[in-house]
Formats: sequence, structure tokens, C-alpha cells
Amino acid sequence: MPNRNNRLNKFFRWEVLIPLLVLMFVAMHDLQSQKVFRVVVQGDSMSPTFVNSEQAWATSVFPRLIRDDLVVLRVDGTVIIKRVKFLPFDTFWTIQEDGINWTPIPDDVVQDLQKLNLFPMRHISVPQGYVWIEGDNKPVSEDSRSQGLYKISDIMGVVTPWVANRNTHEPLPLTVERIYELRKQGRPITKDKIIK
Repeated sequence: MPNRNNRLNKFFRWEVLIPLLVLMFVAMHDLQSQKVFRVVVQGDSMSPTFVNSEQAWATSVFPRLIRDDLVVLRVDGTVIIKRVKFLPFDTFWTIQEDGINWTPIPDDVVQDLQKLNLFPMRHISVPQGYVWIEGDNKPVSEDSRSQGLYKISDIMGVVTPWVANRNTHEPLPLTVERIYELRKQGRPITKDKIIK
């Protein structure tokens, strides 16, 4: 006759249950102490990762920021969600191709763009205490490209669990795409070939 405890152990594993209970109590504690909070996404700047009116959870307890983290910020009384693209001490180049936004560009096209001298360019060094953030839906997002760097002290929390950008293709500035196209074809990179 099988032992009742053996039958119970077959379906009930203490080594699984105990960590789950600990996690549940930690989550309940964090919710009550407001270390975890809910945010409602406003607008389409994070689409398709988050759509308008979708809810997200964030934690105010994070040891450090990591590139591509989604962060919740309070800026001038408004709560926004954006993706961290550059961290303190990062350096990169941007161009103002559309006359409004400063768009980061790959390092391997900087010299070509400097020679062409078509658009204003900036070299950005992110100081300690700041980050460069962008929305996943670039055409409608108001972010560091137009507003500049944001203070880390304005970050209320990091979205959890981590969410990848569902739009896997990050669009490059049109000028950069044309430079790559000309390189691939083995043609010289000149102003008349860039501006069609």
C-alpha cells in the first residue's frame, strides 16, 4: 500500500513551493511599500512595444541602469515611459537631418558626413547623472533627440519585467542609409548622390 506522503510528494515539491512563496511575499511587500507601481501608457511614442492606454509595471528599486531599459520618468509633472539608449560616460555623434531632431548615427559614417557637410552634427558626451532616452516609435516620440539629456534623478522606476523593442528594425537616418548603399555599390560618396 503506497504511503500517503509519497503520493503527496509526487505532486507537491517543497523545493519549488518554498521559493515561490518567498517571491510572492516579496512581491506583496513591494506592492504595499510602493516599490512596485503601475503606469498607464499615454500616447503612441512606445508603439509597438506598448500601445496607448496599456498598463505597465515598474520598480523603484534598481541597482543600476542598463542600455535598453524602459524607464518611467516624471518630467515637468508629466509621467513618461522611454527607452535608455545612452548611459553616463557614453559618447556618440548625432545629425540634425530633419532640422528638428538630433539623431544618433553609427561611428563608421561620421567622417563621410563631416566631409559632405550637409547637416549640423554634434558630438555628445553623456555626463554623470544623465541619460539619453528615446521612444520606440521614433516619428511621434518627443525624447532626447529634441529635448536633450534627461536627469537620472527624474527616473521614478524601471519597467519590469524587461521588455525588448518589438520593432526590431531601428530606422537609420536617410543620409546614413544612402551612404551605406553607395559603399555597397562601390560608388563615390558625394553630395549629388546623397541628395536626390
